[in-house]
Amino acid sequence: MTDLLTHFKKKYQADVGESPKRLAVRRPIYNDWRADYEFRAIYATHEYEQAIEVTLSRDAFVKLMEADYYYEQESRDHDYNRKIVDMLRADERIRCDNPAVDKAYKKYLMLLELARK
Repeated sequence: MTDLLTHFKKKYQADVGESPKRLAVRRPIYNDWRADYEFRAIYATHEYEQAIEVTLSRDAFVKLMEADYYYEQESRDHDYNRKIVDMLRADERIRCDNPAVDKAYKKYLMLLELARK
């Protein structure tokens, strides 16, 4: 933890310290699965945690927000790409298990290639 804190302080030229404030923390008490398989977590709000104060320059704060946005986008792209790869693998498995589907797929690819020319 201290290595991460030192790295953060150096990277953003930040001052990090404990705050006199305490914040209410929402922690899940239990998970509730509905009949329609919708996941819902029930939270407790009676717990409090010591707050941390971070002092940054305006430029460092903007840099931190941009980095957060970038990594959020990268995460979404990664999830999307993973779903596409999973769908392609499932399709390939279906073609391997069903020779008629594989034959129709190859004809489809041939017609698609002819249409591109």
